[in-house]
Amino acid sequence: CDGLDNDCDGTVDENITRSCFTGDFARVGTGLCVEGTQSCDNGVFLDDCEGEVVPISEDSGSGNVDLYCDQLDNDCDGEADEACLCSPGQTRECYTLGTSHESLDHRPCQLGIQTCGEDARFAQECVGQVIPGVESCQNPGVDNDCDGVADNVVFTQGDDDLEVGDDCLPDDAEVGYQSFCTDGVVSCSGQTGAAAFCSPLNARTPEVCDGIDNDCNGAVDDLSVIGDECYVTSYDGNDVFGECRYGTTQCVQDGPSFELLCVPGSKQQETCNELDDDCDNSADEETGNGSFPGVQLETDEANCGYCGNECSGAEGECCDYGCVDTDTDVAHCGGCGNHCDDILGDADEAACCDAGCVDLAYDDDNCGECGEACTGDEDTCCDSGCVDTSVDPFNCGGCGITCGGAQICCGGQCVEEDSPDTCGSCDVQCSDSQGCCEEAELTCVDFTQDGNCGACGATCGSGSACCVENGEDVGACLALDIDGNCGGCGVSCEETLTNPTAPVCCDNDENGVGACADVDDDEQNCGECGNNCSGQFGDCCGGGCVDVETDEANCGTCGHACTGDEDACCDSGCVDLSSDALNCGECGNDCDPGDLCCNGFCFAPSNPLNCGECGNVCNTAIGQTCVETSPDVFSCQVSGG
Repeated sequence: CDGLDNDCDGTVDENITRSCFTGDFARVGTGLCVEGTQSCDNGVFLDDCEGEVVPISEDSGSGNVDLYCDQLDNDCDGEADEACLCSPGQTRECYTLGTSHESLDHRPCQLGIQTCGEDARFAQECVGQVIPGVESCQNPGVDNDCDGVADNVVFTQGDDDLEVGDDCLPDDAEVGYQSFCTDGVVSCSGQTGAAAFCSPLNARTPEVCDGIDNDCNGAVDDLSVIGDECYVTSYDGNDVFGECRYGTTQCVQDGPSFELLCVPGSKQQETCNELDDDCDNSADEETGNGSFPGVQLETDEANCGYCGNECSGAEGECCDYGCVDTDTDVAHCGGCGNHCDDILGDADEAACCDAGCVDLAYDDDNCGECGEACTGDEDTCCDSGCVDTSVDPFNCGGCGITCGGAQICCGGQCVEEDSPDTCGSCDVQCSDSQGCCEEAELTCVDFTQDGNCGACGATCGSGSACCVENGEDVGACLALDIDGNCGGCGVSCEETLTNPTAPVCCDNDENGVGACADVDDDEQNCGECGNNCSGQFGDCCGGGCVDVETDEANCGTCGHACTGDEDACCDSGCVDLSSDALNCGECGNDCDPGDLCCNGFCFAPSNPLNCGECGNVCNTAIGQTCVETSPDVFSCQVSGG
């Protein structure tokens, strides 16, 4: 009761109730007091307590006069009519359910008598009353519950509640029995207990031949003699012949009557046994085609093809009118009619080996002939022969897979025979620096050498060589007039020359083979390849041809610059043209012996402007002259001084 459709059936709080009682709950179940029921409405229980009976006062002062002496416990205190007064010895009719209760209309229910005691009150005991009880079969024909029907006891069988007189199934009967055994009726008659039972309508008797299950065991006419062997010469007005005279005792119905008779045996197809199997008074007679209906001459191992022909030994089975060995017969392999051509379909060479159809062309256990198994490396049967499909070029990886003319079979895969991984043979693998060459009869050759430089037969031309560059495994024909391979593989000019400043690879001979040169100081390749200084000034300095005898920046040797007073280069040496007597004023201007070079001019040491040394000027104003005072020593002197 929560206002929700909990069971999702489209209705909220349906059929939800609870017990209720608005009086003193301790009195429920005493006297007339009973609980009522409150219904749930949209999450709330209603106030109305339907069906409840609450205590009503029986006190003489309550005004409920009708309740004083109604013989009922209206106030539910365990006593009825305690306020009802009477004269001692007075009697009255009484009935616990009320003297007007409907059960008094049916026997055996009846009123009782209450007697007034000395206390002027009627006794609580109602002597002689009979009130309704529980209906039972204890006293058949008695209406124990006084409802007007005697013995209406409920008998439960399976899921059904049955009453006396209803059809039922006797306790020891089984579903499926004849109705003779399964007919019953619910009854109290003859029962010693209180419960009803299912009384069979038909009594069980010993079994007789009458078409009825007399003993109700589920079998009709199952006499002990039924099925016993017997001998009969005539039956149903006809003579009986041959094997049919050996019959069995049966319960036979003839119209409405039943009789135990010896019933002839059944006719069988004629066989090769010298007996009259078909009961026509003639034994082992043949049909028009020479066969026997009861003998399968086509498959009978004792009479194969004709009566008495017994199959034995290896050819121990009869198939298609003949004795065969089903272990090896292609038409009857493992059993009659198992033709290997039908079973295998498009087999190249169908055969029967050990009762199984195989294709001798491709069966690994029977290759070419039965029992010839392929083992070891040659474990596969192809075209009736054992092969190794891992190396066979005609069956590479499987039968019939043929490798090409320039291929071999390795590991079940067709590969090129000149592959470096399988050079002429599956177990030959060239190294990373080798290749597989047909010219060398499919052997591994060194791909770093001229003649097979990087490829079979690759020869490097003039001006090149087979060189292996960094990161490569095989060689390549490379020009020898480039740095890195200058004049030879791997020749780096920067690494070859000693402290180079401008290394270059030069091919001055134009033969494709270079030589390393430092164009900063190489006289034959000065500044660039082929620039020869010998025809110019003879020396190469800083990439240019210079004359070190006169070049002020490269005087006497490259990089030797003339500076300061000696800022001129003469004859490979730095000189001061203003004072050098050998190069006075210019290179090669040699003053006379003993003369001075002053400011680029030659002066005799006796010259008063440079007397004995440059810049020593005699003062002629005071009469000085330049005089040699001693050999090669000059000084300014005053005449006469």
